[in-house]
Amino acid sequence: MRELRNVAERIAVMHSGGSMDRAALAALMNMGADASAGAPPAAPQALILDGIMEQNLQDAKRAFERSYLEFQFARHNGVIARTAEAIGIYPSNLHTKLKNYGILT
Repeated sequence: MRELRNVAERIAVMHSGGSMDRAALAALMNMGADASAGAPPAAPQALILDGIMEQNLQDAKRAFERSYLEFQFARHNGVIARTAEAIGIYPSNLHTKLKNYGILT
């Protein structure tokens, strides 16, 4: 739910007005690939399209969670406290998840 709210806020802030079609939404979601300029990284859209739907539920959940955590961690510049607050979990739980997925060493 939080991620959906983030997407809606991003659309409201970044979209210049008028109607929103599929192409405009895709372009908006892929903005910000330049993390060096402080912009969030592009969302891992290919995860949904490339194979996750073919996996069993447990593997799909793990694949999504790993990708989601990588995206959010990069989006918040590798700051555990900020990332944890943004996604609504305790920093200690986030730290454990990042270590389990090999995102944090």
